[in-house]
Amino acid sequence: MHRPLYACLFIHREDVVQAVHNIVIVDEGAELNLVTACSSAPSKALHIGVTEFYVKRNTKLSFIMVHY
Repeated sequence: MHRPLYACLFIHREDVVQAVHNIVIVDEGAELNLVTACSSAPSKALHIGVTEFYVKRNTKLSFIMVHY
């Protein structure tokens, strides 16, 4: 079993807009377990996240996204 790859983002101030654009490429014959997470402490913050996946032949991809 492979270890997962983690990508975590955190907003710690009020009135912040965080725009994230992830590009994930899983090459031929590769395996990826990806866990992304975002969190914010203030109540007045905005997180906009876009993820593009490019998965080639004979690959395995598992993806978990956690929001808090």
